[in-house]
Amino acid sequence: VEGRVFPTLAVTVSGVELSSDTPGEPAMLVMPELELRFRLDKALLSLGNTLELEEVSIRGGVLRVRRDVHGGLDVFDVLQKLPPFDPKDIEGGVLSLLSVTNGRVELFDEDSGVALAVHKVKVFVTDAGPGRPLDGVVTADWDGPQASMKLDLHIDRLPMDLGLWPLPASRARFDATGLEIA
Repeated sequence: VEGRVFPTLAVTVSGVELSSDTPGEPAMLVMPELELRFRLDKALLSLGNTLELEEVSIRGGVLRVRRDVHGGLDVFDVLQKLPPFDPKDIEGGVLSLLSVTNGRVELFDEDSGVALAVHKVKVFVTDAGPGRPLDGVVTADWDGPQASMKLDLHIDRLPMDLGLWPLPASRARFDATGLEIA
């Protein structure tokens, strides 16, 4: 863990892992470098009593997702086990920037036995928070075929509890270049 105060109040944590529920499986989430930046002005004016998260950056990392024979995703199973979240506990409630660079996502479908993966994953989301609209872009390259993808996502209003089921009103555009679907 490293910290700095100037020019930005930030904490960088290296080697973050979230294990899988299945013994012997590789970690579900690996983040070699996670950086959290806080608003320096809020921290200084409150004499350190208020830390308002402003930016989250993840450099590198792997997200492994397993889809069971019933269509459930283990990522959502893990998220449901987290303690309840109350948005009122977040000062300000708006994340100015979420960025992921050079990530990898691996998906394994237990029903078909098919494994898919994308690498060079980049995620860019700005000004997101409960009760606010969310606009984000995800780009990646497919493993195997020389193909790339881009997903533009807009959610009209993120739910206050950040639960995404039922799906809030949203729209998306998905582009894949160099990918042939038979």
